[in-house]
Amino acid sequence: MPTFFSGKTMKKVNVDNPAGVRRFVRDILGCGCPEEVFDELVLAEETIADGSTATRTLLVGNRLLVVLLCCRDWDSLSGILPQLVSHYRQERDERGLNRVRIVVACDQPAALQPAASLCFAGLPGVDERMHLHILAPADLAGVA
Repeated sequence: MPTFFSGKTMKKVNVDNPAGVRRFVRDILGCGCPEEVFDELVLAEETIADGSTATRTLLVGNRLLVVLLCCRDWDSLSGILPQLVSHYRQERDERGLNRVRIVVACDQPAALQPAASLCFAGLPGVDERMHLHILAPADLAGVA
């Protein structure tokens, strides 16, 4: 893996609210995952090498990788978005996963969405199996 990430700790998620994860994946992210994928959920935590950004990944049924991170604004996201795409595309392909959904939580998603979407669409490695979602922190209730 690239040195962009300093480490990963894998641990099984103790899901207190599996319905919340299901709701988030299906209703908020729009994923049509079959019911059986929700039987196994694995959480990983990573820190970008400069220590400024942490991501949590939720592996759903060994098919869908949801990357969760918070950012303040476009400046804080623009510097890491290319590396996130590259890193998680590589992970998706190496593990044989179906999809990656990068979820960015910020206080003003409508303000961040246009620039983030434009940048994301032009990045190498983005394909029909990589998605970007800009959401309000409240949308992550029951998941993060």
